[in-house]
Amino acid sequence: AFCALALGLSIFLRAQSASARFVKPEDLPAVSEREHADIEIDKAGRSKFTIDRVVRVINDEGRERESIQSIDFNDRTSKVTILLAETENGGKRTPVSKKNIEIKPFGDFSRYFDTMKRAKISFPQVKIGSKIHLRYRIEVHEVPNEGFWSFLADFNQWYLEKYDAHVVSELPLFHWKNDPDSALEVKSFKSSD
Repeated sequence: AFCALALGLSIFLRAQSASARFVKPEDLPAVSEREHADIEIDKAGRSKFTIDRVVRVINDEGRERESIQSIDFNDRTSKVTILLAETENGGKRTPVSKKNIEIKPFGDFSRYFDTMKRAKISFPQVKIGSKIHLRYRIEVHEVPNEGFWSFLADFNQWYLEKYDAHVVSELPLFHWKNDPDSALEVKSFKSSD
């Protein structure tokens, strides 16, 4: 009886197969159409990042999630400047007003650690099909280890149609990539200056 039960259970479990497919961009809440990073590093390791991002809203979840963008930074060692923030609907661009950009401390660690701040940008008139355009600069003017700089480009949270980063450094650069699908192209060159 036990053998028949085990055989019947194994046949039942095998019959419950699942069909799956890869996620397509239209299944996602939002898609990053373009992200570009310009990064400058001096020989002390101080850096300036200029990020330019365009995100397309696909559905209601994306509308809710993308209508407020956040940028976290260390207030003592860094400065954030919003260069451009706008919503595009059918070619019409609506800029984010200054009153819809707020920078506040977050977390309750300031008694023990540096004050972390969050810049929150509330985009107007976001709907399905909107494009959110955000360009900002982060300047890091104090580094923990002089002469050292590091950066992690992590692509696990976004569907990116196009990403590129341009890095100019007075420090020697070394890179490593974990790219089992060979989706990334890294070009390195030294200036003759």
